[in-house]
Amino acid sequence: MTIRAAMRRMWSCIIGASVVLLGLLACGGSPEAPPVAPTLSISTGATVEVVSGASVILSVRATDRRGAVVRSPVVVWTTTDAAVATVSAAGGVTGLRAGTASIQGAYEGAVASVRVTVTPGAPTRLRLRVAAAGAAAGARFTTQPVVELLDEAGNLAIASSLAVTVTVVSGSTALLGTLSVPASAGIATFTDLAMDGLVGERVLRFSAAGVQSVDATVALGPGAVALLTIRTQPDGALVGSVWVVQPVVELRDAAGNLTSATLPVTARIATGGGSLNGALTVDAVGGLATFTNLSLVGVAGSRTILFSTPTLSNGILSAPLVLRPGAPAVMVLRAAPAGGGLNGAFVEQPIVELRDIAGNISVTASNAVTATITSGGGALADATTTATQGVASFRALAVLGSAGARTLTFSSNGVPSISTVVVPCDGVRPPRLAVNPSSRALTALVAGPVVLDVLPLTETVGSCSAPQLVQPTVTGATGGDWLSATLTSNGAALQLRANPRALSAGSYGATVTVSSLNAGTVVLPVSVVVLPSIVIAYGSAS
Repeated sequence: MTIRAAMRRMWSCIIGASVVLLGLLACGGSPEAPPVAPTLSISTGATVEVVSGASVILSVRATDRRGAVVRSPVVVWTTTDAAVATVSAAGGVTGLRAGTASIQGAYEGAVASVRVTVTPGAPTRLRLRVAAAGAAAGARFTTQPVVELLDEAGNLAIASSLAVTVTVVSGSTALLGTLSVPASAGIATFTDLAMDGLVGERVLRFSAAGVQSVDATVALGPGAVALLTIRTQPDGALVGSVWVVQPVVELRDAAGNLTSATLPVTARIATGGGSLNGALTVDAVGGLATFTNLSLVGVAGSRTILFSTPTLSNGILSAPLVLRPGAPAVMVLRAAPAGGGLNGAFVEQPIVELRDIAGNISVTASNAVTATITSGGGALADATTTATQGVASFRALAVLGSAGARTLTFSSNGVPSISTVVVPCDGVRPPRLAVNPSSRALTALVAGPVVLDVLPLTETVGSCSAPQLVQPTVTGATGGDWLSATLTSNGAALQLRANPRALSAGSYGATVTVSSLNAGTVVLPVSVVVLPSIVIAYGSAS
């Protein structure tokens, strides 16, 4: 199509339209505006801020399809997050949870929205963010409490700096540390709370001015070991034996609570001396140190035992513990037999003590003690007796037999025996002297040195009486006065002195008579053989 043809066609259309319009006007009609889309706008702007718990009415402007403003439009309102903000049919927006939501209005297909920001309100109540835990008597909580200040809707009141105070409302205890803490951004953080007292549950109350308080239950456990106490005192101590009642020691905190500590506890003698034996150090279990095999060795009497643990400078003393003699372990001869005893009772009867390992007399012992002859021969009469309170006293012990020394051995079941040497004597028979040997032969040289000889004098019947006025005399000496006899200085022997200087070679004899006042007379034949002397000269012998 050419440009001229196109122009012709356009004008033709314009003229046709004009004719139609003129026709309408000629008939008396008027033209109407074409319809437009309804509109809706919110006068508050694109954003609105509202405090939690408060409300705001949204103002709107709506136009209809002719473009005219609608005086009371019926708007349908919705919210994208009803937990943050709600909207009523009249456009009233109420803030709830802090945050943002979009409020949307719809009118005849037109839509408008506003972004609503909800901010926290004033605090009305408290809530525990972190509960206190790990409460041990006298020590800071291992988990310190953290408290939130919330508004009515449960929002954290970040603008609040109210002071939060903690108190104990149930359970007797001392609350320690900083008890009032100002909130920061709506949060009160405690840092050094502690409790003291007996173990058990406590109710803590956190409060702030004008705000609903909150309670929390805390279990108070035992604290660090601060002292030792004795639950069971030791008792029933016999020397060398495990105590009948073994001690039990408690590890307690400063408030007196039994702890669960496993520290070692050591026992030692504090007063009284001696030796403490057994497992002297034991580890506590559940705060209890239980000893099982302690024993004492020492002189009988009172003791105190000190119990200690490495973490404490002071231990604890036991009540007085009486150490009593133990079982017999040795025998001791308190009194040896003496005086007589040969074929008759000893004047001084033997006394034997049964002693424990520390030397104490075993006062509970009632052992039988028996005496036997282990050397010297013979027999014993009344050789067994029974100990009373650890002491065995013989009544009529006697040696049956001839005179002479004896070894007596005392024995008792389960105890090492002991021995002693005695020389019993006969208290009835008079003494009787004897010289051993009963005759004596000597040898000498012509003009040689004096010959000396010593012969023991003995009492042969074991009399308790000593020979009296013993006097030796020499008679019947052949060849002259060549022999003399005297007693030794202690009177226990006869000393012979043969002088051959006045004798020629040959044999000579004499008699020594030993007499006494009460022991009879002893006759001793004495002979001497005098041999020629040999003289050696240079080159010859004569």
